[in-house]
Amino acid sequence: MITRAKDFFNEYYYVISVLFISGILRWILILRGGQFYFPDESRYGIAQDAMVLFLEGKVKTAIITLVGELAHIGFKVTALIPALFENLLETTLILPAVFFSFFSIFNLLLIWKISIATDAPIKLANYALFLGACSQVLLYYSRHLFPFDQAMFFGLLALYISLKGKYSPKIFFLIGILSFLCLVTYNGYWIIAVFVLFVSVFNGSKERNWFWLRSAFLGLGYLAPIAILIMVSFLVHKDFISDYGIYLQKIVLGSFSEGWSLPFEYFWHAEHWFIVILGVLLLVSLNHFRENKNKFLMVSLGGFLFIYLGLVIPSTIMRTFVVYARTARQLMPFLVLSAAYGLYSIRSWKYGRYWFVPMILTIVFAQAFLNYQRSYNIEYPRKLIRDIQHQYPDIEISSKMRRFYSPLYCRHNDFLLLNYHYIYNWTKPLPGFQGKVLMRVSHPINYLPYQYEEFTPVERQEIREKNFEFTFYKLDHNYLAAHKKEIKRCNLRR
Repeated sequence: MITRAKDFFNEYYYVISVLFISGILRWILILRGGQFYFPDESRYGIAQDAMVLFLEGKVKTAIITLVGELAHIGFKVTALIPALFENLLETTLILPAVFFSFFSIFNLLLIWKISIATDAPIKLANYALFLGACSQVLLYYSRHLFPFDQAMFFGLLALYISLKGKYSPKIFFLIGILSFLCLVTYNGYWIIAVFVLFVSVFNGSKERNWFWLRSAFLGLGYLAPIAILIMVSFLVHKDFISDYGIYLQKIVLGSFSEGWSLPFEYFWHAEHWFIVILGVLLLVSLNHFRENKNKFLMVSLGGFLFIYLGLVIPSTIMRTFVVYARTARQLMPFLVLSAAYGLYSIRSWKYGRYWFVPMILTIVFAQAFLNYQRSYNIEYPRKLIRDIQHQYPDIEISSKMRRFYSPLYCRHNDFLLLNYHYIYNWTKPLPGFQGKVLMRVSHPINYLPYQYEEFTPVERQEIREKNFEFTFYKLDHNYLAAHKKEIKRCNLRR
């Protein structure tokens, strides 16, 4: 008994160590920048504005600001917490990014906990945690102010609770609430929410009365927050149903036809050979599933298949939603779990425990290091602008000109910035600028995983051919004199 307790303590020491290192890696990326690069990060700006209004006592106006667009309302409400500390402590965007990064770290813990809840050996759970920690797909978004990790956290937490086996009406009511929070925090993760409800209904006692009882309490837990949200939106004269209908009609950027293939193409460019290893280990797990349909494989393989079909059917077949990188990453926790089982089963092979498993783990670690390095080396416009201001203190760049959907270039006197924010429209021809290049850096859009957000295959090819660069010019005086009307001045100075 003492030996088993000691082994269990050692496993927890391993888990804490992996989570701590994972947190450090995420915080390093956050310090490197990336906040407010994507237009969708402006939803955190809504929370910032709402918090200012709350602190000024304008409660109704603050609520109207939050529910002005009901999409991802859960994220905006949660974002009030770091927004409050931003106002009180006058901190930078690093604080909210660190706050949201904890959800990414907790997701790794939940992958481990879900393994334990499905009666998996601790060694298998440790493999799942290691593979999850090595996944770039589960890591690099943490530097941005996105709701994805938070929504995934609610979904995985609900799944973990549903698998623990402690069933009561209160538990099912809680699972229903968490499933709704997963959906309302980021609407694209509705598939995880539905999968959790599916598992919760069919897992456990098969008695008919108990089946209807847990279904009822799951439904009550799911519908209760919806009723509150409808009531709040009614009080501020918003139409909850119509607003969601309008929002869903906007998810059409990109290509419907590649919904079946985009997840794998995206995973390859984000993970490289790591995704190949996961795929091979998944096949090993499938082979074992034919002979051993245990609870772990039912959840991991079932979750992967359920989510994949939830992506493909509405996109490729129904042509309702387009699959993006951010929605495809729902597959990764279940792919990691499935691959961990394959890795664990290799231990029983001849030379498996002492040769194959250590070799696979070493390759995975090496590839994860290379993937992380690619993400680390990205330079973001906000940081580059700060560098320019440090080197040229007489130039003050207006925050208005750093917002999303600004022009591709901005000139003040004889200085010019090109591609100084997120690029969304590059079809308009640009003048051939002449002058001295003071700074030239590869644009973040060249990071291949970013190109699977709302771009079509043709647009991705154009981006790769153009190889965009953030460029800071000091224009030639004669050239500028001849092209002043063509190269209009914008307000760089506050």
